Amino acid sequence: MTRRNSLSKTRNTLLTTLTLLTTTSTQNPNPSNAACLAGDTSTECIGYYKMPVVDEDDRSGFFDTAENLSIYAPDVRWVPPVPYPKTYKLARDELVDLQRRVSELPAPVLRGELVYTGTELLGIVPRITAAGRVVIRALTISSLRTTVPASGGKFGLMKKKNGFSQQEFADSADEAEEAHDDLLTNLAEVDIVIGQYLRGGVGAVIATQVQILESLKEADKCFLRLMKAVPAASKVTLN
Repeated sequence: MTRRNSLSKTRNTLLTTLTLLTTTSTQNPNPSNAACLAGDTSTECIGYYKMPVVDEDDRSGFFDTAENLSIYAPDVRWVPPVPYPKTYKLARDELVDLQRRVSELPAPVLRGELVYTGTELLGIVPRITAAGRVVIRALTISSLRTTVPASGGKFGLMKKKNGFSQQEFADSADEAEEAHDDLLTNLAEVDIVIGQYLRGGVGAVIATQVQILESLKEADKCFLRLMKAVPAASKVTLN
C-alpha cells in the first residue's frame, strides 16, 4: 500500500476492472484482447491491458487461484500473483537490478527486436511495481517511528538515530512514490507502442523505435530519481 492508495480503493478498482473484463470477454472471444494478469510474460500480452498488481495486504481472492479467476474472468489466462520482496533491503537490491535491465532496453530496440523488448517489459514492470511499493511503504513507516531528541527535546529538532528525521523520511517517501508512478507510466507507454506496432496500428519501424527510445530515456530519468530518493538499507529501521 502506498501513501496515496487505500485498501478500499484497491478493492473498488479490482471490482470495476473485473466487471469491465467480463463485458469485454463476452464481446470478444480472444482472451488476449480482454486483458492479461500482471506477471504474464506471454508475447500476446504485449500492448494489452494488464490487471493491476494486487497489494500484498489485499489479496482479495478475485484471481489468487486459477479457480477464482475462472469465476470472475474465465477468458483470462491465470498466472500466480506477483510476489513481493520480504524486506526493504531485498526490494532495494531488486530495484538496482531492475534499473540496470531498463537501461539495457534501448539496445534491442535499436536492433528492431521489439518482441523481445515487449516481453522483457512484461517481466520487469510487475517487479518494479512490487519492489517499489515495498520501499515506499518502508519509508512511510520510518517517517512515523518514534524519534529521539537531537537536542533540547523539541519535536522540530528530533532526529532518528541513523541521522534521518521523520520529515526527511516522509519527503523521501513522497519523492520515491512520484518517481515510481512516472516510471511505470513511461514503461506502460512503451508497452502500448510496441503492441500497436506488432498489430499494424502504427507506421514505420523507425518512427516506432524513436518513440520507444524517447519513452525509455524518460524512464531512465525516473528510475534515477527513484533510486536517489531511496536510502541505503542501513538507514531504514523498521523495528
